[in-house]
Amino acid sequence: MVAGEEVSGFNQIPDGMVAKTIPAANYAVFTTPAGPLFKVVPEAWAFIWEWTTNSNIERAFSGDFELYDERSFDSNNAQVEIYIALK
Repeated sequence: MVAGEEVSGFNQIPDGMVAKTIPAANYAVFTTPAGPLFKVVPEAWAFIWEWTTNSNIERAFSGDFELYDERSFDSNNAQVEIYIALK
């Protein structure tokens, strides 16, 4: 797991940090309802696992990620996007 921020280049990486590239892919995007962060994110992941297990959708497992933007600043009323790489 890596917490990250979008940057324009990898020229100056501070000590103790790493550079990662999110691979190009087709992504399914899931947006949680607004609510307590500790609740909405695990519920979304449970839905994603059920959805991919019970459908013909094939995950690539190449670079799934969660986007925490201004909608997630209030942890009691947060909304998060989860990107799932597809084959």
